[in-house]
Amino acid sequence: MTRPHAAITLAAGALLLAACGDDPAPVAQTSAAAPSTSSTAPRGGPSSSTTSTAAEPQGRPTAPKGSPGRPRGGVVDPRDVDDAQASEVAQAYARTTSTIDTRIDRSYSDAQRRATRWLDPKIAKELEQNLPADPGWSQLAKDQAWTTARTQDVSPDGSAPSGLNASRVVEVTVTTKGAGGKSIGKPDTVTLLVDLARAGTTKPWLVTAVSTY
Repeated sequence: MTRPHAAITLAAGALLLAACGDDPAPVAQTSAAAPSTSSTAPRGGPSSSTTSTAAEPQGRPTAPKGSPGRPRGGVVDPRDVDDAQASEVAQAYARTTSTIDTRIDRSYSDAQRRATRWLDPKIAKELEQNLPADPGWSQLAKDQAWTTARTQDVSPDGSAPSGLNASRVVEVTVTTKGAGGKSIGKPDTVTLLVDLARAGTTKPWLVTAVSTY
C-alpha cells in the first residue's frame, strides 16, 4: 500500500521534499515555474539546494484543483498563529502543507494552497494554476488516505530573530490514515529548514524557501 512519506511541495518557491522510508514514497511535483531541487549532503545537515527553472517538464499531466473543505487531519487556525514570531509561522506552514486529505485534495499542491497566507506572495501566486500531477496519488485516493501532522521547532538557536530574515528548523511527524481512521504504517518524521522574511520589523513573517535539514 502506497503512503506519503512526509512528501511536501513548495510550488515555485523552493523544493520537492520526501522523507526516507521503507516503502516507495509518492513524489510530489512542483509547478511550471518551480525551481529544481538537488540533494547532495547526508541527513543531519542542509541537504537540498534550489536553482530556478523556467519550464515545466514536457508531457507531464496536470492535476485539477481540489474541492473546498476541511481536511480530516485538521487545519491550523490563523488566529492561533502570531505572525510576528518566525517559529510560529514556520510551524503553521509545515503542518498545513503536511496535512493532505484525498477526500477533498487532488494533489499535494492543494495542501500548499491552504498555506498561502504564510507564503511569500510571489510563490503563492503560482498556486493559482493547475500544477503537475503527483505520481502515486491515484493509489492514495484509492486508499482514501489522509494525514495528520505534528511540528516542533528544533532550531539550534532558539532565540527570536530581530532582523528581516530568519531560518527555523522544524521537525514534522506525519501519520497516514485510511478511510476508517486506522493508521497506515508507522509515522514518518522529516526535518525542514524553513527560510522566512519580513518587509519590516512590524510586518508579518512569510515563508520564502524550504529545504530538508
